Formats: sequence, structure tokens, C-alpha cells
Amino acid sequence: MTIFNQHLINLQAASQPIVAATNFVIRSAAHFPPSFATRLAVCLVVMFAALSHPTIMQVTAQVVPEARREKLLNGLTILHVPQNNDGNVLMKLRVGGGAAFDLTNKEGTAQLLADTLFPDAETFDFVREELGGTLDVAVDYDTLTITLSGRASEIERMVELLRNALITNSTIDAATFRRLRDARIKAANDAATTSQFAARNLCTLAAQQQLYGEAFPLGRTPQGTPASLARVEPADLIFARERFLNPNTSVLAVIGNIEPARLRRALRQFLGSWRMSDRVIPATFARPDLKPAPTLIIDRPQGYEVCVAVRGIAFRDRDLYAAHTLDFIAQDRWRTSLGIDKNAVTQIPNYTVTHSLHDIGGIFSFNAGNLTHTEAALAAARAGATIKALATGITASEFEAAKQSYLAYLQSKARTPLFIADALIDKETYERDFNATAGTIRNLTLTDVQRVARNLFTDANIARVFIGDAAMLKTELARAGDANVQVIAFSPEIGVQNMKAAPKQATVKPTATPAPKPANRRTFTLPLPSRP
Repeated sequence: MTIFNQHLINLQAASQPIVAATNFVIRSAAHFPPSFATRLAVCLVVMFAALSHPTIMQVTAQVVPEARREKLLNGLTILHVPQNNDGNVLMKLRVGGGAAFDLTNKEGTAQLLADTLFPDAETFDFVREELGGTLDVAVDYDTLTITLSGRASEIERMVELLRNALITNSTIDAATFRRLRDARIKAANDAATTSQFAARNLCTLAAQQQLYGEAFPLGRTPQGTPASLARVEPADLIFARERFLNPNTSVLAVIGNIEPARLRRALRQFLGSWRMSDRVIPATFARPDLKPAPTLIIDRPQGYEVCVAVRGIAFRDRDLYAAHTLDFIAQDRWRTSLGIDKNAVTQIPNYTVTHSLHDIGGIFSFNAGNLTHTEAALAAARAGATIKALATGITASEFEAAKQSYLAYLQSKARTPLFIADALIDKETYERDFNATAGTIRNLTLTDVQRVARNLFTDANIARVFIGDAAMLKTELARAGDANVQVIAFSPEIGVQNMKAAPKQATVKPTATPAPKPANRRTFTLPLPSRP
């Protein structure tokens, strides 16, 4: 269902009592002379238009409400939406400057910095048990984000938690640092060997490295590898904190029924002393021009994963909405070429199209997993064929269906507090108004999407990465005519220039609580269809 259609449904629902009353009066007027019924009907129509005008204005109001905007003296931007009727409040702080700025060979510095903000498991327990909410810290290439929720009556305690993380606990002792670093190293090792989700991320990362190279930030993992994390020292975290963890490069969105004066007082009291930076470091990285790499097989005997990818667009690109519309077309084409029924809910999760967008670039990837070696080779071949076919033409019916699917996807997410917070911060940071998104998408033309497809897919450098039994995959790929294959050992240390298995890390004891789950707020993964 599109946002526009939803507005029509809301309008019909809101005006139903007036329409019912109008019909009743007209039916009653049928007993009177025709001239009287006509005059009465005309009057009722005029009255209905006058009465429904405020209703129209109300039900077609913005999907994302306008926020009260304020800026503290230290440059911190506050966006407050006084809604959320369940008595809770959501606070989302997005700090500009993420893992893209990690020093070479010290990938994971930003992630460790995030871990040190709330280093004790007791803090997460306190938020859950005492405040009735949740706490999460996530790092991607562009940002560090703190998401905190709880009862609105506890707003001062919530802001105080932010103060402790950002200002009070600006340094940690050596023992805490080693504990957090060891836990992150162990998590990287364990995830690479036990988690299918992590294996898919590893497959995608290897494809990114083939497309961008190890020297470019998108060729490195934001969470770091065991070897790179082991090189990070406390001084590196102090350096990263001083460069990026500053109020004038941050935006705080607050969604909840809190008196503006009370919120303003709490923020000034607890975050007013957060020191601003005297300079902002721009994300300027030159994209390398790399030659096509051979098909890469990461040898692992259990399960098969495949990623076929090309370079995508940046988050700030003016063709963002056209590119996302193309995502839907690509996914439908790919699945159709593999003979997958749209209602096959057991098969569809194995085949996804993902467009990861960042300030410095992106990756457009076809990912498949939980397959046999034959299915993996077929999925990769059909993905490559889909890329080449989309570069030459898209049908009008595909385009219209993709637009409707895109609008329905946005409508399904548009009214949650978390989405509203993200939309408000994006508007502040990138001047992209979500309320205009539906109109922008409806105004897209087939020519717009075809232009993006040509730019992305024509003569594109295509990366192909497999995870699975190397012998079986090599035989299958040779049968398909792909003899340019490189095989490396499965390892958390994935590289392109020097692909060797990393030395086994020493076993360390985990902390009392697992490290925060990584997230990427700009990864656009297409939704699964509803169960028939």
C-alpha cells in the first residue's frame, strides 16, 4: 500500500460520519419536492466541503512530524517530537565520524571506542530493569550512534547516562581496556567460525575489498579483525575521541511526551559541558581504480555463501530514490531467473539484494546462502546475467511495480519512533526531507531508473565471492567456464593484497555481557513478502 493510498483511506475513514449524515439527510429529503431535495443536497455538499477541509489537512499531515529544534551553546543540535503515547521516550544520538577514519592496520578503533562508552554490563541491566528500556551502541563507516529508550518520567536519569558516557567517563583504566579489547577479539573469531550471518558479512566484505581495495575504508570492516584490534592501544581511543566524539558534529533526536522546558533543562544541565571541537574532519577519500579481480573462493567445508557485487552510490547521491527503485527490479529479475516463486517463504530469505550506502560510496550486492555448491554457482551466474541485462533495458511494468513496492516498504516503517528519529536526523544532516520522499518516488520516470542502471552496471567491475568447499566450487565453476579462480583459507582476517590465514588468537574469557550488536543504518535490504 502506498503512502498516498493510505492517506486516501485515512481521509475516507475520517469523513465517514459526515458522509453518512449527508446520505441520511438526502434519503430523508426524497419525500419532499425535487427542488427542495436539490437545494438541500447542494447545501450539504457545500457544508461537507467546509467541514472536511480541516479533516483533509489533518489526515494528510506529514508522515514524519515537525520537530522542535534547538541548539546548545556547544553546538549540539536537539530535535524533539512530543509524541509516543505509550509513556516512553526514545533518544537517538548520532555522532558524525565513524569507522571510515580508523587508522590503517587499526580497524575496529571506532568500535572499541563505542564499547568504552558503556563498559559495564550493569549499565545495560540498569536501563532494562530500572528504566524499562533498552540501550544500544552501533558503529558504521560514517557514524557512531547511541540509542536509548525508557520511561519518559526518567528522562533526567537517561540524559545523565549520556553525560557519563560522553563526558564523565572520558578515560578508562588499562584493565578495562584490555577486557573490552579481548572480548571484541574473541567475538570476531567466534562469529567468523560459528555464525552464518557473520559468514555472509565476511563474504560481502571480501567483495567490497575486491571493488575498493584494502586501503579504501569500504575495503575494511568497521568492527575490525582480530589482528587489527590487537594493535589498538588506549592512546588510539583518546585520539579518536578527541577528533570525532564532539557535540558540534552530533545530532540528538528525542521522541516522547516530555515538556520542552523539562527536556531543555535536563540537556543543558547534563550535556552543556560537553566540549565542542574547533574543527570538523571531512570524509574525503579518493576511490581507487582497480582492475577486475578473479573469482574468489574462501575455503570452508560447511555451508555455501555467495556474493556478487558492483560499486553502488553514496548516501548523498541525488539518484538515491531511483537507485532504491532499481533494487526492487534487480531482486525480482534475479529471483525470477532462478525460478523462485514470490510466495516461497522458505526459499526467498536465501536470496537477497542489498544496497549499502555510505557517505563515501556504496555496494550493490546479490547475496545468497544456505545453498548447495550447484545452487551457489547458479545464483552467481544468474546474478551476473541480471546485472548485464539491467544495463541494457528495464520494462515499464517492472518500473511501476518497483515504485509501488518501494512506497509500500516506506509506509510500513514510517510511523515507528526509531524511523522518525532517523528521518529527523537525516533531514538535519543531509537536508533530505522524508515527507517529500513519496512525491519524489511517484515523480520518478523510467528514464531516471534506466540512467542509474546504465551508470552502475554498464561495463561494471563485478566482484564474485564464494564461501564453501573449494574443490566442489572449483569443479562447478569450471563446468560453467570460469577458470579464473583464486582460493584462500577461511579466516576472520580477509584481505585482497595478501590473503593468508591469520594466526590463531589466544583464548580469552568473555565479558559478562556480549559486545553490542553492530548495525548499519543505511543498508537497504529489500523486505520479504508477507506469508500468503
